Amino acid sequence: MKMPSNKTSWCPGLCWSVVWLLIWFLAWPMAFVLAIVEVFIIPFCVCFEKAKTACEFIDRIYKVFAFDPIDNARYMRPLLYNPGIPVPSSDPDAPQFV
Repeated sequence: MKMPSNKTSWCPGLCWSVVWLLIWFLAWPMAFVLAIVEVFIIPFCVCFEKAKTACEFIDRIYKVFAFDPIDNARYMRPLLYNPGIPVPSSDPDAPQFV
């Protein structure tokens, strides 16, 4: 990641990082509770396919709560950050992201 060259462009990024840290402080208890729920559901994954599906879903959700805000704070991303979805195409003039 290229760092901003002038001091005025640091201010919005720093503010967004503080906002993401506040979101993380609010979200990590939810991630912790979801992780505990997942631990209690894991023994049932052997018996029930629905329990395995629920476990995988909970795993994805609590990782979003735990890791995404810190990653966004690290890169100073705005709150409504959209990274784009890569689109495979053989046409060189086609857009790379949607």
